[in-house]
Amino acid sequence: MSDELREVAGEALEAARVDVVRRLGRHGLPTSVDDQRLLVVDNDDLTGWRSEWEAVRRSSLTVPAVLTAVPATGRSSFARSAFASSWSPSPGP
Repeated sequence: MSDELREVAGEALEAARVDVVRRLGRHGLPTSVDDQRLLVVDNDDLTGWRSEWEAVRRSSLTVPAVLTAVPATGRSSFARSAFASSWSPSPGP
């Protein structure tokens, strides 16, 4: 990936991130949610293992109810247009 493309892609991703955080806030939705994941740990003597649930925080954008609750706005199209207008496929080998 060229430096120019990397920079444009980074700017587009940051614009999209800022837009999503603003829309979540405007609708009173969280940017992260509590979750649990399974943690599997070897016994000290390595003769077996134990498992336990661990509390973690994760992005609310992985929760379908949050994704569908926030309508798209014109701002998010900025990220798509900024990236699309500067991107062109690299020539083949």
